Amino acid sequence: MMKKKLIFFDLDDTLLKKDKSVSNNTLKVLELLKKQGNKIIIATARNKISTMPLVDLLKPDYTIINAGAYIIDNNKNVIRSLLISKETSLKIINEIFKEIKTLSIQTDDILYTNEMYDKGPVRTYYDFKDFKGIDCYKILVKDLKLEKGKELGIKHNLDFENYFGGRWSRFSHIESTKAKALEFITEYEKMSLDDTIAFGDDYGDIAMLQASGIGVAVGNALEDVKKEAKYICDNADDDGVARFLDNYFNLGVYSGGN
Repeated sequence: MMKKKLIFFDLDDTLLKKDKSVSNNTLKVLELLKKQGNKIIIATARNKISTMPLVDLLKPDYTIINAGAYIIDNNKNVIRSLLISKETSLKIINEIFKEIKTLSIQTDDILYTNEMYDKGPVRTYYDFKDFKGIDCYKILVKDLKLEKGKELGIKHNLDFENYFGGRWSRFSHIESTKAKALEFITEYEKMSLDDTIAFGDDYGDIAMLQASGIGVAVGNALEDVKKEAKYICDNADDDGVARFLDNYFNLGVYSGGN
């Protein structure tokens, strides 16, 4: 009998299709894996509000939110919470506000932002001109030079990450990475890193794939992610994660070519 595994997967463009949907076959694969005694773990950079509907749908054993800053178990109990302190958030904003005009700060349930591209109860406009600092899970910045971001991350002992090589980057607690969260849950479960499988597509997933026993990049992943993966599966739109797991665990869900 195959040894039980801890299975970690990113959501957007990894487990989820481009339209944010999840196929019935994917749900069936996850259900069968859990019945075998494997543990299913979401690992996303999303905030709590946008993640919880998928928690209700996928019913994972653990959920890593805000890229590792916030972890809950299958009963939605918080088992880890890592915040940027009020003092540090104030220092970061003071150092970049003159050159970076588009900022957002994520707390437990509210995104404070000066770029309101949509409205809702979890998004609040704030201009940051008289910012006094706030305990937060991440600070999001637009068009910050990567060299400057890395410099500030080292200076203030924070993790700095760019999203998809694009305009947005984030600061978070130094231990707030998907890789650190994978290690935390593996130790929490008293299991070995050799017993982990991880799937991803973006820069923030690379260290998680490297830390896991089996790191898998989806076919639509960035090339830098694929280079660091042990395996490459099909694209997210083709149920790449579920098809890989179906084959690896010999579940037979896709054997009929569905």
